Amino acid sequence: MTRYGEAQRFFETAMVTETDDCILWPYACDTLGYGMLSFRRGTTKMRRVHNLACERAYGPSPPGNEACHRCNRRNCLNTRHLRWDTRKGNMADQLAHGTRRQVYPNGRLRPDEVRAIRASSEPTRDLAMRFNVSKYAVWEVRTGRTWRHI
Repeated sequence: MTRYGEAQRFFETAMVTETDDCILWPYACDTLGYGMLSFRRGTTKMRRVHNLACERAYGPSPPGNEACHRCNRRNCLNTRHLRWDTRKGNMADQLAHGTRRQVYPNGRLRPDEVRAIRASSEPTRDLAMRFNVSKYAVWEVRTGRTWRHI
C-alpha cells in the first residue's frame, strides 16, 4: 500500500527532474493507463498527472486544448514530453505514431484488411478472430453489404 504523500512527493520530484527520458508514473492509473493523483487527503477528486504536469510547466490549458504526449506514453509526466494542443492535433499525433487506429466509416476494419478478407479463402470464423471482428462483419465484407467502395 502506498503511504500517504508518497505519490505527491514523486510528482514534485518529477517536476524538477531534468531529463529527456520518460518519467513514468508508478502509482494509481485510470482504466486507460493515465496516471492519477489526488492532492488532498480523503478527497475523491483525482486528476490525471500529465494534465497537472502540463499545467505546472505551461500554465492553464488554453480553451479547447488538452495535454498531449510527444512520447506517446500515457503514464509519462516529463514536461519535456508534454504540450497543450487541440483534440485534432492530439489525434493526428496518435495516428502518426501508430498508437491509435484510424476510424473508418464502416467500422473497425482498415481498407487493407477488407481487401485481405475478400481475397482469402479462410473460414469466416478464422478471419473474424484474426481481424478481431464478428463473423457477421466478415460476412458483410465478403458479400459487399459493407465496404462496397473498396
